[in-house]
Amino acid sequence: MPIRNLIVLAPSGLVLFEKEYSKEKIAQPRLLGSLLTAMTEFATQTTAMRPSYIEMSSLAVTMCREDSVTCALVHDRTDKALFGRLLAGEILMAFVEEYGGPRRE
Repeated sequence: MPIRNLIVLAPSGLVLFEKEYSKEKIAQPRLLGSLLTAMTEFATQTTAMRPSYIEMSSLAVTMCREDSVTCALVHDRTDKALFGRLLAGEILMAFVEEYGGPRRE
């Protein structure tokens, strides 16, 4: 699975973490974070559902959310949503465990 970018977003759309893994870079990945946040908010308001997979001509974006933090994994379109969701979920869970605040009980 050629992962191209990994972006972790705050609820406001602020990019908390961004990493490029491919030589085929995405121009201005931080703007992608803002775009994904806007698309997510629009979809949530109109359909009451959050998008989890967006497929484009050669790329796909798999998104998952935990503790109001969103992970967007940009990868090749040939890799399907289920595998992308598994990777994004594991990465996000590790990120939240490492950098999340103390849990309320």
